[in-house]
Amino acid sequence: ARKARTNNMVFITWVPWSSHGMTEFFYKNSVYIYFNSVFIYPATTLLFNENNPKQLLQAAELIKNGEVVGMPTETVYGLAADACNPDAVARIFKAKGRPSDNPLIVHLADFSDAVNYTSYIPQLAYKIADKFSPGPITMIFPKNDRIPYITSGGLDTVGIRNPTNKTTRKLI
Repeated sequence: ARKARTNNMVFITWVPWSSHGMTEFFYKNSVYIYFNSVFIYPATTLLFNENNPKQLLQAAELIKNGEVVGMPTETVYGLAADACNPDAVARIFKAKGRPSDNPLIVHLADFSDAVNYTSYIPQLAYKIADKFSPGPITMIFPKNDRIPYITSGGLDTVGIRNPTNKTTRKLI
């Protein structure tokens, strides 16, 4: 693992950043990271093997503790945090320069967990999930009180996705 001073942002990498929208470089023993042209400094970069359960648990613990991590999605890397933690979610918005009215998607390891974050799921959604989940499909449902408005972009709904990436599902 390689560490630099942190501003409460931790990046976990499985492959080189530059191929996934992130660029990492070193200057005077510090790590500097650009994410989609947004400069993030300083940050901590921990490199680990996705097949190492202990290291995946370390990344999951960081998320539980309110940190932000980079993780693979279906096509690119994204920033991840506890969707129920407003402070952690605010860090994602700040890092990405994301408008506050642009909701985040809540990624779940299994679609059946959606009942913990929504107030209603129609039966048709279960049929769709059986056919297309895990996969690159996001379904929108009324959110429950566990999802703060910062996560939902001020809306009363929440986007739920069950990603195909096995490492991401293990991390979640």
